This record gives sequence, structure tokens and C-alpha cells, in this order.
Amino acid sequence: MARKSLKEERVPAPPDGGYGWVVLVATFFIAFMVAGCMYSIGIILPDIKDHFKETQEKINLLSSLNTGFFFCSGPIVAGLANQLGIRPVVMGGAIVTALCYVASAYSSSVYLVMVLYGVIGGLKFKLILKFQTT
Repeated sequence: MARKSLKEERVPAPPDGGYGWVVLVATFFIAFMVAGCMYSIGIILPDIKDHFKETQEKINLLSSLNTGFFFCSGPIVAGLANQLGIRPVVMGGAIVTALCYVASAYSSSVYLVMVLYGVIGGLKFKLILKFQTT
């Protein structure tokens, strides 16, 4: 049996046209940024405590609310993704998260920061990362 030359051997084309690598790299960067935003808040918690002159327990609620709402919002996000599709959910989550973080930087009350960063930020992080689980 004669051996085929390299020109005769055909490598099948990827089913997605090679776009899967772009999705893989984008997923990595999104997960890297979301985890960085969620878990690096501890670095600035002392500054937030000094700025608002609040107790450590109240300030610790910021990261606790964010992480708690992130992990508990799965059914809500899954329902939205089923109704609207993955792409609008992820893009909407990214836009609202950015707006909430900018607004929390200018807020004058720690309770507003808890709502913007803790509650809404946690929900929106789940919206951004929803596509990784589907």
C-alpha cells in the first residue's frame, strides 16, 4: 500500500470554522476578570471602612453579599437564558455590572454600595459567567 503525501491527506475542517479558539480565549479572560473583581475586594475593604466610617461587620457584607448572590442566582439566570438566549444575557450582564460598579464608586452611603456591588453585582456576575455552564 502506497503512502499518501501530505497534499493528499486532508485534515477535516473544524465544525465551527476555527472560531472555538476565540471563544475559549474570551471565556478565559472573562472568568479571570470576574474572579478578580469578586475575590480581590478584600484589598480595598479597609479603605472603604475608613471612608464610610462603618464597622468591620457591615463592610464585610459587601463581599459576602456579592458572593452569596452570585452562587444563589443560578435559577434566575438560567430562566433568563432560556427565554432570551445566552448572548443578550451575557452582554446585558456585562453592561449592567460595569454601570453598577461605576455608580458604587460615587455612592455616598455604604448601604447603596451593598445594593450596587453586593446584590446587583453578584447577580450580574452570574449573568456574565452563564455561558460557561452551557
